[in-house]
Amino acid sequence: MKKTGIISAVVTAMLLAGICGSVSAMEPNADGKANDGNYEVILGYDEPLYKKAKAYEKAGKYVHALATYWDAMLAAPVPENGEASLIAYDNLCEIIRNGKPGKDIKFDEFDLYDGWVALWNEYVDYWTANNSYYFTAKSPTRESLNMDAHTATYKSAIIPQRSMKFIDITRILQEGNEKSRTAEWKSVPADFENAISSKIPSYTDYVMVFDLIGGDGQRLCTSKSFTPRVETRAEKYVTVYNGTYGLGETYTWYDGPSFTVDSKTMKIIDAGDTWIKPVSLTCKGKKIPVYSVDWSFSKRSFSEKWEKKGILVDIEGTRDGIGGGIEFDAPYMTRCAKERRQKEKAAQAEKERQEKAEKERAEREAKLEQEIKDRFAKASEQPYITVSGASFSMDYNGKKISVNSFAIGVTEVTIKQFNDIKDMSPLRDIRKIGPVQVNWYDAIKFCNLKSIEEGLTPCYSIGNNSDTSKWGRGNFDYKAEDVECNFSANGWRLPTEAEWEYAAKGGQNKDSFKYSGSDNINDVAWYFLNSNKEVHPVAQKEPNTIGLYDMTGNVSEWCWDKKDSCRACRGGSYNDSNTSCEISKTHDTDPYYAICGFRIVRTISAETIATKTSQKSSKSSKEVSLGFTPQTLTKDIRKQINISDKKVKGVVVRDIKSGSPASKMNLKDGDVITAVNGKKITDEKDFKDAVNNKKNKTLTFDVNRNGMCFKTEPYTIR
Repeated sequence: MKKTGIISAVVTAMLLAGICGSVSAMEPNADGKANDGNYEVILGYDEPLYKKAKAYEKAGKYVHALATYWDAMLAAPVPENGEASLIAYDNLCEIIRNGKPGKDIKFDEFDLYDGWVALWNEYVDYWTANNSYYFTAKSPTRESLNMDAHTATYKSAIIPQRSMKFIDITRILQEGNEKSRTAEWKSVPADFENAISSKIPSYTDYVMVFDLIGGDGQRLCTSKSFTPRVETRAEKYVTVYNGTYGLGETYTWYDGPSFTVDSKTMKIIDAGDTWIKPVSLTCKGKKIPVYSVDWSFSKRSFSEKWEKKGILVDIEGTRDGIGGGIEFDAPYMTRCAKERRQKEKAAQAEKERQEKAEKERAEREAKLEQEIKDRFAKASEQPYITVSGASFSMDYNGKKISVNSFAIGVTEVTIKQFNDIKDMSPLRDIRKIGPVQVNWYDAIKFCNLKSIEEGLTPCYSIGNNSDTSKWGRGNFDYKAEDVECNFSANGWRLPTEAEWEYAAKGGQNKDSFKYSGSDNINDVAWYFLNSNKEVHPVAQKEPNTIGLYDMTGNVSEWCWDKKDSCRACRGGSYNDSNTSCEISKTHDTDPYYAICGFRIVRTISAETIATKTSQKSSKSSKEVSLGFTPQTLTKDIRKQINISDKKVKGVVVRDIKSGSPASKMNLKDGDVITAVNGKKITDEKDFKDAVNNKKNKTLTFDVNRNGMCFKTEPYTIR
């Protein structure tokens, strides 16, 4: 039957619980839709059986309505299409279970009794006119041979059982009857099923004819007509159903069709490639459509496992046009389809949620990865800075010490930088811009190899030999005290503790911060409480006042200084407490342990510094003076001028001179310049690049003043 009305959504979870879960009655609107408060349901209004059942229900013929809703569910091309009938079926079940065979009617005791009398009579009428059985047809087995005629007789069995529809509707009526009945009721039986047995046709009233069908679908022969009758045989058998085995000594058979066949057909049957098909069915002389009756198919055979014991195997199953088992329970089948669809819908929603979450996670990670790369790229624009020498008091030992000028790495040596040096054993790590963690011996070997690669004079030697390939394998062949350092060489080396602390304190700035660049460790360092116990890419925290990243935290850094058989490590690591990360703290570490990172320095001669100063002066001759000092907006400065918005970036205006271009542009001390001529700036370098060499050019600044944004008056450089 064609059905175009399709259920579009699940109704309620109640429909999934039990054979007849209850739902509130729903009536469709003009569009054939109904709503239970949670889901919209498109009812199968154009299904002929559904409409027929609705008409029965409206007329108060509830048994006919229930049975026809059942037939509508069973007739659905797919179980989901039977949901409209299931809803109506369950609604009517609930009404009858409540003990009142009618809806929206006020019953007195007599009305209630009359209603049940009518319902009982209708129940009898329906099952008198309609089949109440389903039949299991068994495959034929050989009964006898006729040697003279070269023929054999095969016989099957037909096992009748009450249909699922009969059992379910009877149970519904029985529940309502038990709820409402009183001792005075005479014309309504207490037990519907037993009371009706004598009033409706029995399986012995059926006359049947079957065809024997070959595996290719061709009819082989037709049986004589017969009536199922009980016959108990004493034989061992085992029933196999859904993987469950049951062994018995006797088997109840019912007389079934017999087939007389020739030797050719015998071979086909014995090969197990045949089945039987009902072709004619009458009940008390009335012809019944074959497929208006439910049929199942069961194959009886010897299996290899049981053959040696002489035990027949009864295998329940289905074959072609003959269905079987639970498939005849239409409400159950439809509910399972609803439950399956609910699960599929929930699974799809969960899949979409996970896909969305995964996409968002990937986007976040990609954005974070790009931010990490951008910060590292910015830090790498000037990989080394020069720190001018001076005298200072070390926090570590309280001594006043002098350091010469030196160049120092802006970041700790990264894994990529380490792996890029020829002859270094590469580190297998995907965090290319994360700092290395190596032993002290690998750190000094890296310094020498990098120096040679860049044409510089190596600093480290053993026995006057700076060729690291001749040194052996670290402390297996030599000790740390065997290594000598030529501090006057221009190659790369590890810093001394004094150089490290001097740089960490901002060089000549002589910062008094507890950590390198701040008193707030979270601003400048990865340590135990914020690192998630893992190393992070370099240059992701704020630098100190001279532009060095990660001097505090992330990984401890090897220094040259000896401490008995150990070497000094400074700065603390991702796994250390805030106290251990203070500038003043030092850690004595076995040089063999690969637990520290390092950054490299090299001695800068006075001549080199003079050349750089000259180059800087030459460059500054082209610089434009606007009459104020630009200062990068760092976290500490943010606090000073009370800017909490982290999105604001730029340079802070300091020390405005009277009558200067800055004063003419109405700038004030503490203003933040965020853009020049519309181009965003983030630090002093960006600002100088934007204003220098702009003679006869007009400048306009975007300014943030106490959270208020505006543009300055245009100013033309002369």
